Amino acid sequence: PTPTPEPRVLRVYTVRDPAIEGVVEIVSQEFRRRHPDVQIELIDGSGDYSELRGSAAAGNVPDVVWLIDMLTESLLESDLIIDLEEFARGDDSVNLADVHPMALELGRSRKRPGLFMIPVSLETIQMYYNRSLWEQSSAPLPRDDWTWDDLIAACKRLQGAAPGVDCLSFTNASLNGYAWWVYWLPWVRGAGGDALSADGTQSTLSSPQSLTGLQAYVDLWLTHKIAAPPASGGRDCFVDQTCAAFFSFAGVAQRYRDQIGDR
Repeated sequence: PTPTPEPRVLRVYTVRDPAIEGVVEIVSQEFRRRHPDVQIELIDGSGDYSELRGSAAAGNVPDVVWLIDMLTESLLESDLIIDLEEFARGDDSVNLADVHPMALELGRSRKRPGLFMIPVSLETIQMYYNRSLWEQSSAPLPRDDWTWDDLIAACKRLQGAAPGVDCLSFTNASLNGYAWWVYWLPWVRGAGGDALSADGTQSTLSSPQSLTGLQAYVDLWLTHKIAAPPASGGRDCFVDQTCAAFFSFAGVAQRYRDQIGDR
């Protein structure tokens, strides 16, 4: 009899998060359509990627790793990821020119030539707001051409009409907190500063420009008093309707839709 061939398995390390799981499922479905003879084994990680170091020690690193760009450099230094550029350019189904240059750049290293991460998606930070709270306060609804001064003025108007409600939140339960770089770095760069020097070897957060930007960010709490204090406990002020707006990935939209519905 003809021996049954061993099934081909692609081992994929991913992270337990509803926003990520949805994207992984979309990619997995397309992969299965193209490669029906290959099984996908999903390995759920905790998100700190510590499991990969144990896998490396055992010589059992997954074939594909769902990676956040801020860890590209550290995982490369640990020899846990490899250069994908040659593979990508040798695959007719991959056109790197179709990828936004900024997203592609996040997969590169300052220390070693190559492409060590190919983006599966490009996220932007969205502003989510409670339309009912804004309309009830008679504050103007947020617009895409607003400056921060416009938002601050509208927030003060909203809070004046809605006692007990904080206009903004950077500390919603289960989301990244106020110290997340996505929140404060735009303020720093907007003031002419940056987090690192051009070669990435030195922190520049103590420069006058960077400090000006950081001060403007913390003034949302200290001066303007329109941001919720750091969260305590497991409550989510947006779900509880005690904050009127927050900022996060587009991927959390379904999570909040499930919790809030149309109220």
